[in-house]
Amino acid sequence: MEAGPARWDAGRQIVLRELWNGSVWGAKPMTVLADTDESLILLMAEGTWFKQPRDSNGRRVALPIDEWHLSDAQWIGGTAMYVIPARRNWSVILSWEGADRILEEWYINLQRTVRRSDDGIDCTDDVLDIVANPDLMQWAWKDERDFEYAQHAGLISGADARDIRAAGNDAVQCMSERFFPFDRDWKHQLPPVQGTVPRLPARWDIVDHNETNI
Repeated sequence: MEAGPARWDAGRQIVLRELWNGSVWGAKPMTVLADTDESLILLMAEGTWFKQPRDSNGRRVALPIDEWHLSDAQWIGGTAMYVIPARRNWSVILSWEGADRILEEWYINLQRTVRRSDDGIDCTDDVLDIVANPDLMQWAWKDERDFEYAQHAGLISGADARDIRAAGNDAVQCMSERFFPFDRDWKHQLPPVQGTVPRLPARWDIVDHNETNI
């Protein structure tokens, strides 16, 4: 890894941002669970307020094509864990239902290389995603229509589209062979009690180009 911001201790609050063409497209305050050579693992607590893009009617926007603005939203889906493997163009988002922590699904988020700054991490969401059953025996591409439209609208080039599919296939191979992070039951690494719900830092909307790959 290139020289850059130091690794974060467990419990550190950072911000995970999605960017489009250098502008903030979404921002989520997170708590660091672990930060190692293998991966960065983050938690999004129940009740967290975050920023997401919406249109003038207040509806969630999937692509930055028409007019949009960032709006406040609150996460009410229980604790969510983000597992971001090093040197991969995808991450895994896990959430659990109820006190028994029943896993809903494995959500594989395809994204450009994650970059680290002093306040958190930045990435570009690649629109196309993958969802897999809790037992990892079945999976499917998600948001393919939006992915095709993003190419038609010029948001994603043909070369980038091929790279994104390749990243998805890389994730599927890791999943089928039970490589990290598909090799364990992550719910046992959740803290028993959530701490303070994090808030966005003062600089959440400032894009700093002095960043390094995660």
